[in-house]
Amino acid sequence: MEVILKYAYLSTVALLIVYSLINFRKIKEGGGGYLVLALVLSLLVDLIGNSARKNFNFIWGYNVFTILIFPIYFALLKPRLPERIRPFITYLIVGFLVFGTANFLFFQGMRSFNNYTLLLGAFLLILLSLLYFKSRFDNPHENLLQSWTFWVATGMLLYFTGTLFYFGFIPRFSALDRQWRIYFYGMLQVMNIVMYIMFGIALVCLNRRQTLSQ
Repeated sequence: MEVILKYAYLSTVALLIVYSLINFRKIKEGGGGYLVLALVLSLLVDLIGNSARKNFNFIWGYNVFTILIFPIYFALLKPRLPERIRPFITYLIVGFLVFGTANFLFFQGMRSFNNYTLLLGAFLLILLSLLYFKSRFDNPHENLLQSWTFWVATGMLLYFTGTLFYFGFIPRFSALDRQWRIYFYGMLQVMNIVMYIMFGIALVCLNRRQTLSQ
């Protein structure tokens, strides 16, 4: 089951990238350029990590990925957040990059999983997603099901809320029984797949909206 879930996740992301590249112009014009970048970066890091696992420790690569992926997500949500909040997102991105880099170099280090960076990014992303939903619900005339940002924010909120406990206690999981570790890993992969399915719906909304506007 562990192997099946891993390949199901990788296949889902790969298919979304293919779809994104075929329709890249429309997706970029609709504001989904950062989403495509996040997909490509995610697949690249996971492919390298899976192939490198047998030869060397790639935890440092996942740590660098964590430092980079959250600012991309912040920038992705920025245009759809309340106008008074948008100017602060740039400072948030810079602050997160500084914190993540400092944690990577001086505190948790390169060779241990930087879960402090991930927890901070997850908390901020949950907060931004909730702010997005509040702003959308204040505008009842918008059809949320046709909004690509709605699906992106929903996927992020489900994934990072559902995995916050896992990433918070990940340093202690090595002491758990192997069966429990497999169970938690399986849950993580399922949440990953759910989030990327939401991203896939967002890509379809982006492509469809640009097609209808032509």
